[in-house]
Amino acid sequence: MDDAVSGHSDRHLLSGVDAVCRSTEDCLRVICSNSKSALMVDEVANATLGPILVTTKGFTLYRYALDEANKVMCTGSCAITWPPLLLPAGVTIPTGGKGVTALGTVRDPNGKLQVTFKGHPLYTYVGDKKPGSIKGGTVADFSVIQPPVVPLR
Repeated sequence: MDDAVSGHSDRHLLSGVDAVCRSTEDCLRVICSNSKSALMVDEVANATLGPILVTTKGFTLYRYALDEANKVMCTGSCAITWPPLLLPAGVTIPTGGKGVTALGTVRDPNGKLQVTFKGHPLYTYVGDKKPGSIKGGTVADFSVIQPPVVPLR
């Protein structure tokens, strides 16, 4: 892209993908479209809680106190109320928006890849009907993901 037209561009080498883009976020989009990764998690400022993690659609992400490192404990009816954040078919690597690191995956009991943050499996809440809602934060054993989070070991 011509600098005169775009205003600015840089060449970035991220995750082995050489791309010309205006920002690191632009490069992440290129990487996601050219690999088996997907942008899954963003950090936003919540007026009540401060920084929290959300899905790319803006829905709040939660952790379950009974989960163990690399082991999903929210199954069955729990997983119906608290849908796990799963990678789309064919995707093996979750990526985060600006400033979001320490994402990983764990296989859920159904064999699907669930996204983790510092070892904590991530969930949404069916009671959150619109982006930005944090209704699940008042439910026992679940809490909003607010960076920094102590890693599960």
